[in-house]
Amino acid sequence: MLRLQLLKEKKKRMDRRWRVLSTSILGKECTAYCLISSCNLRSMLLFFFFSPCIWTLMPPFEMWFLFFFFARPPLCYWFSAIHTLNASEGIRNGMAKFYDPCIVAVGVSGFVGVVAGAYGAHALHGRLTPKQQSAWTTAVNINLIHTAGCLSVLALRECVDPNGPAAKHLNRAFHLLLLGTTLFAGTIYATSLGVPGGVIGRLTPVGGVTLMLGWLTVALAGL
Repeated sequence: MLRLQLLKEKKKRMDRRWRVLSTSILGKECTAYCLISSCNLRSMLLFFFFSPCIWTLMPPFEMWFLFFFFARPPLCYWFSAIHTLNASEGIRNGMAKFYDPCIVAVGVSGFVGVVAGAYGAHALHGRLTPKQQSAWTTAVNINLIHTAGCLSVLALRECVDPNGPAAKHLNRAFHLLLLGTTLFAGTIYATSLGVPGGVIGRLTPVGGVTLMLGWLTVALAGL
């Protein structure tokens, strides 16, 4: 109790730029103080916005160097817990459980993108026409890029008032981006694998428009 009281008093003395994120991990409450740096946030958003250009023009080593140079500082603050204390009131049956369907969806989307990239490079090599191979590569790029975009939207959602309009816009943007990625990339995967592209082929541009609306909704969150 004394340690908890000292921690609460320390929170009150901290600068307003610091935000507290709390979660429960294996029966313990982890409180992370994250410094919300506007410069680092802008750099991370610029990285994700220009990621298609970076992925196309730069070798993988330089691309990941840019990622860790620009995006690492805020991510370290967001996801590192520097104070851990026992939280008996939050423990149920000896272990606190954490479940977020949004994070699950992002993980599945990233997994599908990596599997599709490997499958297209190896199993489908030589079996697709150049046009189909180009479409498959585009679908994989859109899948992976917008998976990273969905993850960044989730991170930004934790930095705003959960009851404010920005959080609502970011929540809508996440679902639009996820839906658009599924429609756009999923339909290309299906048609490339031989599924008749009658109705499915018409959903590809719908997915593209949905992605556009998702990014516009992200912009609305900042207004």
